[in-house]
Amino acid sequence: MTAGKPSSTKETFFTLLFLFLLLPINSFASNQEHASPDWLTLGLSAINFVLFILLLVFLLKKPAKDFFSQRHKEISSRIEEARKIKQEAESKYKEYEQRLKHLDEEVEQILKDARSDGEREKQKIIEEAERTAEKIKRDAGRMVEQELRSAKLSLKKEAVSEAVEAAAKILKENLSRDDDLILVKTTVEQLGKRGGNA
Repeated sequence: MTAGKPSSTKETFFTLLFLFLLLPINSFASNQEHASPDWLTLGLSAINFVLFILLLVFLLKKPAKDFFSQRHKEISSRIEEARKIKQEAESKYKEYEQRLKHLDEEVEQILKDARSDGEREKQKIIEEAERTAEKIKRDAGRMVEQELRSAKLSLKKEAVSEAVEAAAKILKENLSRDDDLILVKTTVEQLGKRGGNA
């Protein structure tokens, strides 16, 4: 097939078609005066119609074929795309359905773990509070003992101081100068004895 051959075949076809299309029109116009239909005119009109249909088929065959082929491809690709989307949706649906089935179990497990963690934390807090309370009791006991010793010592010092003051007062009131000299002499002798023993 050469490039010039299809165009010459097309030109010939179109020329013949054009002539056949004009032929019935001419004969129809000349026969309008008669009231009865002319079979020749009717036959030529039928041939004209058939040729017109063939011309349409010839001219529109390739564009129609291309159009329907392209349309078929588009529809096929959309169907395939819809099938993929449907499969993905079904897959996600099954996944979510499985998750929903196990959701109650997961929630129960989470609550159980939370309760268990809460109990452990509560026990830790109680143990820590008991240790702290025990330490506070020990520290308070030591502080009370220390304060008690300090108070006893302070009371002893105060009692001794008051006793010495009272004794000194009594001695001042009751002792004479001679008694005072005897007391000093006795104290010096005792200190001397102690110093000699040491």
